[in-house]
Amino acid sequence: MDKCIGVNGVADYLGIGRSLAWKLVWTGKIKSYKVGRLVRVRTAAIEDYLKSVERTGPKLKSIRQCLTDTIALLLIYQRAVEN
Repeated sequence: MDKCIGVNGVADYLGIGRSLAWKLVWTGKIKSYKVGRLVRVRTAAIEDYLKSVERTGPKLKSIRQCLTDTIALLLIYQRAVEN
């Protein structure tokens, strides 16, 4: 059976602030349930959330790649102006 933790535990588990953890729980991005007045989250629900937001491939160019592309374009432009 999964371990159940409170929202503050979710924040610690993910390394985020408590307010963001509460936001993720209350918006339903991380599934939770109430036991009396307490809100509890299964660790499996946190793992499901992490899988849903996990990057599967490069979506953005790295800064290094952007700089390399820019330098290459500048060199091409410079050679065209010189000729």
